[in-house]
Amino acid sequence: MEESFKVEVNRLQVSLKESEEVHRQEKDELAKRLLTMEKAKTKEALDLRERCAVLQAELLESQGQYRDSRSMLDSLSTKRLLMERDFQSQLQKALQLTQFLEANNKILSSKLEERQSVQQAQETELLGLREEMEQSTSHLLAKLDGHVSESSLLKQQVGVGVRMCV
Repeated sequence: MEESFKVEVNRLQVSLKESEEVHRQEKDELAKRLLTMEKAKTKEALDLRERCAVLQAELLESQGQYRDSRSMLDSLSTKRLLMERDFQSQLQKALQLTQFLEANNKILSSKLEERQSVQQAQETELLGLREEMEQSTSHLLAKLDGHVSESSLLKQQVGVGVRMCV
């Protein structure tokens, strides 16, 4: 029995050693897998860190571009407001100038009408004076013709009288 017990113990010891060997191989294999997985995770973590750094740099650049764009937009908005105010001011001045010119035009039109009526009255008066002058000139010419005829006649008579005296 002792012998069978020893055989059984040997068999159990061999079985235990085989189990321990299988367990050790499985443990080594698991350690290798774990090491491979850790390397992969470490590489993935490094890749993620690198990608995160790139994304942070891109984010900072985008934020800078956003601030620049926002600043430019604010500047353009301010310029637009100033241009609108300037336009409104110019428009108001143009309206005032237009009103002034319309009022001035009415005054000038009124004065022109007044001068035209005065000129028309003066032209009518001048025509009347011209007719009067023409009539006076005709009358004076007629009188002058009469005096010239009388003078001619007197000259002839004086000439005849002087001949007779001679």
